[in-house]
Amino acid sequence: MVSKLEQRFQEYPDLHQAYSECMQKYENLCHINQNNEDANSREERYNLQRHAVCKTSNSTSHTCDVLDDSLRSSNGLWLNHLLLVGPTVQQYLYSIVLRFGI
Repeated sequence: MVSKLEQRFQEYPDLHQAYSECMQKYENLCHINQNNEDANSREERYNLQRHAVCKTSNSTSHTCDVLDDSLRSSNGLWLNHLLLVGPTVQQYLYSIVLRFGI
């Protein structure tokens, strides 16, 4: 079965090349690694779907990788369901507006 991303790569070989370079850069920076599935592993893992976004509005095109957390894991939960919510770090909008006297 061919994924939508692979279909796009077949239609746009330049996008495939740019996306491959982007992924190689991420791997060199240790932001990602290859997933070697181990059926006996009890460690929970979540694989996020990815898709390529190419911005061509500038004189130099820029390709980036976008993660999609909408895919449910084998236990039926999204990754965002399992992440802890931290405290609010930004100020409330009301206090920001008052500071500027608007």
